[in-house]
Amino acid sequence: MAEDEGGRKEAERLEPCRRVPLVRTLIARKWAPAVIGVGFLVAVSLPMSLAGILTPPNPDHAGYLTYGRNLSWSLSILVLFPLAVGLTVTYYRAIPGLFRRLTVDFREQDRTRYRQFLGTADKVLNPPFLSAVFLLLTLALNAVYFSQALTNEPYGTWITNGELLKGMLGTPSGFSVAGLLSVVVQVALVYWMTHLVWNALVFAWALNRFFRKFGPRVPVRPLHEDGCCGLGRIGDVSMYFNSILFLMGLYLSLKVIDRIVVQDLPLMHDIGNPVLLGSYAVLAPILFFLPLAAPHRRMKGVKREFLRPLIEQYAAHVEAIRTGGEDRYEDLAKLDALMQSLRKRLPVWPFNVRSMKSFFGAVVTPVLPVALPFAVKAVVDMLRGVL
Repeated sequence: MAEDEGGRKEAERLEPCRRVPLVRTLIARKWAPAVIGVGFLVAVSLPMSLAGILTPPNPDHAGYLTYGRNLSWSLSILVLFPLAVGLTVTYYRAIPGLFRRLTVDFREQDRTRYRQFLGTADKVLNPPFLSAVFLLLTLALNAVYFSQALTNEPYGTWITNGELLKGMLGTPSGFSVAGLLSVVVQVALVYWMTHLVWNALVFAWALNRFFRKFGPRVPVRPLHEDGCCGLGRIGDVSMYFNSILFLMGLYLSLKVIDRIVVQDLPLMHDIGNPVLLGSYAVLAPILFFLPLAAPHRRMKGVKREFLRPLIEQYAAHVEAIRTGGEDRYEDLAKLDALMQSLRKRLPVWPFNVRSMKSFFGAVVTPVLPVALPFAVKAVVDMLRGVL
């Protein structure tokens, strides 16, 4: 019996990144997210930073960009990326757990249909050639980026201050040792990010499809202690991804600061910056709200049914007063106050004030530094003129 139950649970598991061996291993292990983040810091961040710091400056370039001044690398690799990697594993682990919680009261006939749903969702989430397509896309984007860096960068940088691959690529400059390491790290992170966005899109789609097919079978309790009708876990899982968005927004902001403040170059000098910022501004609210919208109709219907008896009593009191019956004004006032209170208290979205704060943290706060560097640059230029 235990074996059957274990097999059933395994069959009902939706696995993000099932075709990416390293990520799948990290998800399967019971390591805490903090341990994974520290592991990334020790294995990747510290060696990368040490190599960058030890890269000697080039005296022939007056505006040479050292590793320490390159904020989008030095700060991100030590702080943002380890946190994001740990949160990503947490997010991926939470997705199958969420579906298990939503289906805890399913009957056997529901589970048969649910397994069919999972089979369809898994085919969309983990198609056979998806990883290869993302890898080719990642390699192509990075090839264009680093080719431009080796050819058109007006200032020397810790990445391009070397001779590695110079002859093979036929570029004016080559990679330093740290620069070549940065290529490997950036390719891995871009590949990781494309998978993350894809998983988030499919998760939102799957959750909406789930509620369309099984919504009436999902228990929704209007007065649940989580303040979200018992569906607060959906908001929690969305908040994990929301936190990753927050970190990615900060990374993009640092890239803008690097370009227009540290290097004193126009934002459009690197076409990747406006493309990334535009993509972030479009995808961040979509990816945050789509999963939360999935149970909205179900919660709205449950709220309506929960309030129906009170509305009927209210109508009966009004009718009694209108027809000259007994004095029910006091009861009517109490009933009206109760209904108004419940209308405010009963949610129709699986998030609370914390989730809304997280949304503004993820979408609004990271975008603010996009404008802030322009103001900082204006102040710096003014002070230079005065002093």
